[in-house]
Amino acid sequence: MEQLEMQGRSMREKAGMILLVCHHLEMKAGDILPMKTILHLAATMCDLCAEEVAEGIDQAFEYGWVAGTRKGSAMLTEVGLKHTRATG
Repeated sequence: MEQLEMQGRSMREKAGMILLVCHHLEMKAGDILPMKTILHLAATMCDLCAEEVAEGIDQAFEYGWVAGTRKGSAMLTEVGLKHTRATG
C-alpha cells in the first residue's frame, strides 16, 4: 500500500513538501537546514518515507528552490522562497 501511495505523488509534489517544511519553519532565503532535519520533518509532517524525501530534495535542487552547502545542508534560495509564498 505504501508503495502505491509513493508512486501516486509527483516529483513536483515531493519537492513542494520540502518547501512546506521551510514554510512551516518560517525560513527566509539564505537560511540553512541540516538534511537530517529535513528528513525528519518531511517524514513527520508530510508522511513521506526516506526515499520520497530524498527524491523531493533532489527535485527541489533541480528547480533551484534549495541549494547545497559544504556541510551537506540545504539552503533555501530566493526562488524557493518566492515559490513558497506563492503556494503557501
